[in-house]
Amino acid sequence: MTSNNILLIVLLRTLAKSYVILLVLVVCILFQGRIVRADFVVAESTFDTDLDGWTSNNLGETSWQSAGGNPDGYLRFTDLTADLANGFATAPSKFLGDWSSLDGLGRVEWDESLIDTGENVDSFGAPTLIISGPGGRAVWIGTAPTGSTTWEAFSVPISESSWEVDSGGNWNALLSSVTEFRIQLEHVLQSPGATGMKDILGLDNVRLIQVPEPHSGLLILACVAGILACRSILDG
Repeated sequence: MTSNNILLIVLLRTLAKSYVILLVLVVCILFQGRIVRADFVVAESTFDTDLDGWTSNNLGETSWQSAGGNPDGYLRFTDLTADLANGFATAPSKFLGDWSSLDGLGRVEWDESLIDTGENVDSFGAPTLIISGPGGRAVWIGTAPTGSTTWEAFSVPISESSWEVDSGGNWNALLSSVTEFRIQLEHVLQSPGATGMKDILGLDNVRLIQVPEPHSGLLILACVAGILACRSILDG
């Protein structure tokens, strides 16, 4: 074999190494942030067997229904007043406590259905979440329903920009000790003096979700291992 042939082979092997390493790096860049664990359910209530510890104030009748939810059982709230935004469901203790790890990495999910708007409808109010504790109170307000009676899924990020913290409250202090979590169950304002049937709402699949951070460290190790493996194969 001539010296020119040897030089050509060395050059080709060097170029091959470079292209393989470049390919591995491109793949690593494309998949950056994609290596994640599955979402973790911190707490949930599916209402498949009972109310699961949820309660409501005295402005409505709360009952458990074994069928008709999304799917199966659900919490049913029947309004007893013509006013708006007075009926709330209060979460059991498994939803309370330290939410600090959820800040920016968690969300609240639930399904609801405006089963019946009732009579003499004046207007609709927006779905609302309230969390409170020694650190203050924060409120999330969504978009008012249009009167549809189908089940609708909601997802609210647990981040300060999505909530309104009451004056004097502190977001971080609040999340460190959440002592009350409520979901509004009343979205219909009846006309003044209305005496007919009031609105009925269904609540189902309430979940507190934590979204893990991407495992960037695992991705870096995988890329390094890939480069070393390619070099070893080409050198061999």
